Amino acid sequence: MIEKLNKLAIFISPLKWPALIISIALLVVAVTIAVSSSSRDEDILLIPSIVGFVWFLCIYVLISNFQNIPRKIEPEDGWFARIKVRLYRFWFLVLGLLFILTTGLVLFISYRLIMDWLSRY
Repeated sequence: MIEKLNKLAIFISPLKWPALIISIALLVVAVTIAVSSSSRDEDILLIPSIVGFVWFLCIYVLISNFQNIPRKIEPEDGWFARIKVRLYRFWFLVLGLLFILTTGLVLFISYRLIMDWLSRY
């Protein structure tokens, strides 16, 4: 699983900094709208900017965490090195599972927010 996330992160790695810049820009837009809007008509872009912020942040987190994963265990590794690599790979497995769970949750919340936004506007 972490190898597939690694391949995906390497494939989309050119999007790392644009994703971060776009997510920060969308966060600024969402905060500005939330602070300055006084009516429902002014906050039409609040929900799309929040959803976009979360998705671009997910892209950045995927690339940052899974672009470099620990190597597999080599036959010539010693006992301590094997344990160290296994623990390190286990940590990445836990991160991968959390990332997949979080992405599923973001997908669900995005669907709910966009449906709510579409029904209002």
